[in-house]
Amino acid sequence: MGSHLDPGLFHCCRRARGARQVLGSRWTGRHGRDTPCTREHPAEPVVDSYPGHVGAQSRVRVQGDLYHPVVPSGAVYVGRQGFGLRRSPWANPFSLRSHDRAEALRLYRQWLVGQPALVERARQELAGKQLACWCHVEDACHADVLAEIIG
Repeated sequence: MGSHLDPGLFHCCRRARGARQVLGSRWTGRHGRDTPCTREHPAEPVVDSYPGHVGAQSRVRVQGDLYHPVVPSGAVYVGRQGFGLRRSPWANPFSLRSHDRAEALRLYRQWLVGQPALVERARQELAGKQLACWCHVEDACHADVLAEIIG
């Protein structure tokens, strides 16, 4: 199953150490051991309630770790500078350390809309491409806002 995790996995199971795959209410962990999940699961996967959340259709997660990031093939990195990754012109200048997720996304939308040249550049350079960021695909992200604005 590789190092990426399916966006349909449930939040508690996805975060479990060594989790690879959810099978009903059980997750398959390291060495193929089945360990029961002790949480109740909703009928649908856990998804952020942000209304502009686009999800996995237009956004993928950077793979690897902080020191060895890998942008999935065909995707364009739209995040901040990191080891081996250059800062994207579309990176969110509003950190989750300083703001909660909803506020950071609201500020990013406001900032981006105020820069029509950057939006036009995004429409030209990012059209039809997947946007890569470090956020989990089930969480609302600035890449969702960017994808929504560029249409």
